[in-house]
Amino acid sequence: MLDDDRLVAVNALWTFTHFAVDDNVWLFADPKSPYAIRAQCIKLAYEQMRYWPELLDELRQTLEMISSEPLSPGLRSAWKQVMKKILSCNVY
Repeated sequence: MLDDDRLVAVNALWTFTHFAVDDNVWLFADPKSPYAIRAQCIKLAYEQMRYWPELLDELRQTLEMISSEPLSPGLRSAWKQVMKKILSCNVY
């Protein structure tokens, strides 16, 4: 990735390498994966994507998709916290 701002380039590359692989499969990880790992992934995704509205929109859409499945209390809490932060960014 090329960008005049090295931090932007590094963050974008890291994000696309870890979170954009296979259409966000990491959020839909094996249902046998510990809930804490999935909840942490949701929070880390927000931290990496919060600087780019277009990535936040993709994260929001993905979170809306998983909201229809049964979520543990920990996953539901992470979901609510991140959605609240995304919606407070006033980019929608």
